[in-house]
Amino acid sequence: MDIREARLAFNGSEHIAGIEVREGERVTRGQLLATLQDELLRAQVDQAEAQAAAQQQQLAKLEAGSRSQEIARARAQLAAARARAKGAGDTHDRLARLLSRKLASPEEVEEASSKADAAAAEADAAQQTLELLVEGPRKEDTA
Repeated sequence: MDIREARLAFNGSEHIAGIEVREGERVTRGQLLATLQDELLRAQVDQAEAQAAAQQQQLAKLEAGSRSQEIARARAQLAAARARAKGAGDTHDRLARLLSRKLASPEEVEEASSKADAAAAEADAAQQTLELLVEGPRKEDTA
């Protein structure tokens, strides 16, 4: 190795910002010889810190759990979905009785049955939503 050559342990794509020693000057092990431009690295650190802060806010939101207003809204949506399901089921039952007297068509009864099934599924989904809000986040989400 030439006396003017040195192996440096840093990312080769960074530029030197300043040289701290002069050619021919004696140096000691661990002495600072030069500094690198670190704007890119600082920007990456800033970005990582911003992401960490966003994750901390998300964690705090999860740990706080659902707001009482969110739970109340879910309860109201469940009540509405159950009312729609009951109404659709009642309509189906009425049409099924009318079908036996030939006062309703099979298609009307089939459509009412489909609507009743869909309304029941919506009520089940609303129930699950309410249960999730009341239960809160998974432990894995806050660990």
